[in-house]
Amino acid sequence: MWPVFKLLSSLAIVTGILWLAGVGNVGALLAGADPRWLLLAGGCLTLSTFLMALRWQWIAHAYDLELDYRHAVREYYLSLLINQTLPGGVFGDASRAVRLRHQGDLKRAALSVLVERMMGQVAMFGILTIGCAVALFSVGRIVWPTWFWTIPAGVALAGALLHMIRHSNSFLAGLAGLLRQGGHLTLSFMIALLLVFSLSACTAAIGADLPLIAVITLMPLILTAMLIPFTVGGWGWREGAAAALFPLAGATAAEGVAAGIVYGAMLLITSLPALIWVLTPTGLASFDGNGSNFRPTR
Repeated sequence: MWPVFKLLSSLAIVTGILWLAGVGNVGALLAGADPRWLLLAGGCLTLSTFLMALRWQWIAHAYDLELDYRHAVREYYLSLLINQTLPGGVFGDASRAVRLRHQGDLKRAALSVLVERMMGQVAMFGILTIGCAVALFSVGRIVWPTWFWTIPAGVALAGALLHMIRHSNSFLAGLAGLLRQGGHLTLSFMIALLLVFSLSACTAAIGADLPLIAVITLMPLILTAMLIPFTVGGWGWREGAAAALFPLAGATAAEGVAAGIVYGAMLLITSLPALIWVLTPTGLASFDGNGSNFRPTR
C-alpha cells in the first residue's frame, strides 16, 4: 500500500498545483518550450550522470571495493531509471549497493552508495550557502522573505553537529574523510553545478527569465525538495517548490510548475539509456567474484 500511496501523492500534488497555477497557462508554456534549451539541459544531465558514476567509483575504491568505471556507469543509469519510475526514489540506490556487495560486504557497499549520495547533497547545500552569502549584498528584484535566511543558519548548524559526531559513526567518518580530499569535493561541486544549470536551462526553455542570484539560491532549494520521499521521482514536491519560489524572482507560479515538469521529463528521458542494458539478453547483472565482470542474476 505504501508505494501506491506515494504514487497517488504525486498525482494529487501535481494535479493540485496545476489547478492552482492554471492548467492552460502551464500547458501554453510547455507547448512553446525551446528545444535548444532542452537539448542543453539533456546534455548537462547526461554529463552529470557520467561524473556521478566516476564519483561512486572513487568512493567505492576508498572502501576497498573494486568497481570498473564502465560498470559504474551502467549501474548508475539503472539506478536513475529505477529511482525515476518507482515510488520513494531510493530503490535504485539500494540496488547498486546490493549488487556491489559481492566485492566485499553489504555494509561497505551500502556505505559507498550513501556517502556518494551525501557528497552530492553537501555540494548542493554548499552552492546554496554561497548563493545566500551573495544575496546578502545583492541589489535586485528579489525580495527575500525572512524565513529564507534560516537556511544558511540551518546548514551551518548541521555542519557543526556532523563535525562533532563524525568520529562516532562510520558513515559520517567516511564522509568527513572524503570531504577533506579536494578532488572528491571538486567533482561533487561540478556535478551540483551541472544539475543547477540543467534546471536553469529548463526554466529558460519555457521562457522564464531568472537572474543569476535566483539560479544559485532558488534552484538548489527546488532540487533539494525532490529528496522528500513521499512521491515518485520527486514529482509534486519539485513543482510545488518551484511554484512557491519563482514569484520571489519575478516569475510566475505557472512558470515554476512548467519548469519543474520539463525538468522531470528531461530526467526521465536522460535515464532511458538504462534500457539498453535492461533489454539485453543478460538482463540485470551483478558483479562476479573478481570484480571485473558482471554475470546474469537469473
